[in-house]
Amino acid sequence: MSYEDRKRKAIRYLEEAGFVTFKDLSNMLNVSEMTVRRDVRKLENERIINRKYKGIELIKGYNSIITSTLDTNVSIHHNYDNDDNYKIVQEIAKKMISYKNIFLDTGKLNIELAKYVAANEKDFNSKDFITSDIEITSILGDVNLNVYIVSGKVMKNYVNIVDSISSQFLNNIIFDLLILSPAAIDIDFGLSEYNIYDASTKKLLINRSNNILLLVKPNAFDKKALYKIANLDDKFSCIAMREEEKTFSKYEGIINIVYI
Repeated sequence: MSYEDRKRKAIRYLEEAGFVTFKDLSNMLNVSEMTVRRDVRKLENERIINRKYKGIELIKGYNSIITSTLDTNVSIHHNYDNDDNYKIVQEIAKKMISYKNIFLDTGKLNIELAKYVAANEKDFNSKDFITSDIEITSILGDVNLNVYIVSGKVMKNYVNIVDSISSQFLNNIIFDLLILSPAAIDIDFGLSEYNIYDASTKKLLINRSNNILLLVKPNAFDKKALYKIANLDDKFSCIAMREEEKTFSKYEGIINIVYI
C-alpha cells in the first residue's frame, strides 16, 4: 500500500473516530509502527493532523476540504451525498416513533439523526434517549427532550464516555431500539470496531437491545476492523438507498435490508 493510499485510509478513519493511536493505525494499515511514524511526520508537514499522546487527530476544520484531496472516483463510490444522508436519517426517525427507549450510538450519522430529532421535537417528546456521545446529549438536551448520558469516565480524545462504570450502567437497562454504527461490516467476520473501548461497549449494547437498526455508510461494508463485535444475523436491520443495492445485495437474507 502506497503512502497516498495509507493517507486516504487514515483520514477517512479520523473523520469518523476523531483520534487513533499509533498502534491501532499500524494494525489498521498493516504496516510497522516505524512506517506509521514516518507517515505521521509527512501528515504533520502537510498540515493534515496534530500529534497527540500516543496518537493523532485531524487538524480542526480539515474535514471540510478533504474531498478535494481525495480521488474523485473513490469519494463518489463510497459516500452518501447530503440528500441521501437526509433520506436515511428521515426514514430511521420514522421508525423510532414506534419505540419508547432508544439508544443512539456515536458517529457523524447519529449526530445528524440527533439534529433531525431536535428539529422535529414534538414527534419525540415522549421518548427517552440514551447515549454515550457528549455532542448528541447537547443537541437533544438543548430542545428539552428526555436524554440521558451513560455515566462513566470521559476519555481523552474521545467524544463518548467509556469504562467499567458505563458498562455497569448499561447492564441495568434493556433498550427498545439501538441505533448502531459499527466501523466495519463483513459478511464472514461480522461487525467490528477499530477501538477496543467502542467494541466492548457495542457488544454490551447489542446484548441489551430488543431491536437493532444499523446506521452506516456503504463504505463500512466489506471491511474488517480490529475488534469483532458480533456475527451478522437477522436481528440486525439496515436502511439503504436503492442505488446502493449492488453494495448491499450480498447481505440480503443475512440481515434485514429495507431499500428506499
